[in-house]
Amino acid sequence: MRGLELLTAELEDEIAGGRPPETTRSLSVTDYATRWLEAKGATIRPTTLEEYARAAEWLCRYTGRTEARELRRWHVQSFSTWLEGQRRPDGRAYAESTIQTIFRAARTMLRDLAADLDIDDPTRRVTPPHSEVKSVRELETLSAEQLDRLLVAVDGLYPQWACAVRTLALTGMRLGEMRALRWQDVDTAKRMLHIARSASRGRIQATKTGDPRDAGIGDDLAARIDAHRLAVAAADMPVFGPALVFPSWQTHGTVSTNMIHDVLTNAAAAARVDQGVGPQVLRRTYVTLMGPLVGPLPLRDQVGHTTEAMTARYTRSTMDTRRAVGAIAEGLVTSARAASSAE
Repeated sequence: MRGLELLTAELEDEIAGGRPPETTRSLSVTDYATRWLEAKGATIRPTTLEEYARAAEWLCRYTGRTEARELRRWHVQSFSTWLEGQRRPDGRAYAESTIQTIFRAARTMLRDLAADLDIDDPTRRVTPPHSEVKSVRELETLSAEQLDRLLVAVDGLYPQWACAVRTLALTGMRLGEMRALRWQDVDTAKRMLHIARSASRGRIQATKTGDPRDAGIGDDLAARIDAHRLAVAAADMPVFGPALVFPSWQTHGTVSTNMIHDVLTNAAAAARVDQGVGPQVLRRTYVTLMGPLVGPLPLRDQVGHTTEAMTARYTRSTMDTRRAVGAIAEGLVTSARAASSAE
């Protein structure tokens, strides 16, 4: 695939040479999306690129064969309405935040398309999609009791993903790092996971910081990983060397982010955690719960933060800690009052 810059240069050469830009006449929305994502991949974070890729996939599923130059406002409005009618595999409607995030990313691509091909902006005055399922704010962190309920719910609802979710929750690793973990990186005898890669858009690449690290695990998680290895082998998937530790049970390739999000969403509902829970919540929870128990350097090494300031961004004090702070403040005032009365 060629980048968007090359496509633009070709169009300029054709126009300058007096030839009709044949590329633009045959360029479909899918063609443009492919080249747009390739160009974006060199300049934006993998997580943002993944969001754009998901939106492009949905847009191309609906109107991908349309010629890019023929795209009009009614196409985009129709796409917005179509998004409202989409359902999860279990039949539930998507939350408003989900479909609006998809729409916003698709709109960004379509505005670039209009500018690159010098056509009217097809997103102008298009009404964004809405859902009867209002957005659910993710918890900044879970309490230890909520986390335990969530993990028990995953054990019951999704036993095939229980080990993957516990690995996220009990190591603080990023979702992409869990998706890219290989059996050659696992040493349960030494209670250690070597985290050197991350998965994004189906590709395996370096971690977010570019630096590999070793994360420690406990006895229970080590035993669960050993049992998971047996289950993977029983499913006729490889369990040595570069083989993935947590592959998709259907495709045997990299597990999709949507699958893990759906597992956590449904488990959170079953565990009576009434706000959204995603992989990032598990990571923040890990940092918050472990912060008071270990020093800042071991915690940074475990989760792969490059600075103490980054770790601080992930840390949220628990309500018990905040109550203790309130009690200390009251104690200071009471002590001052007592000292003043004694004088």
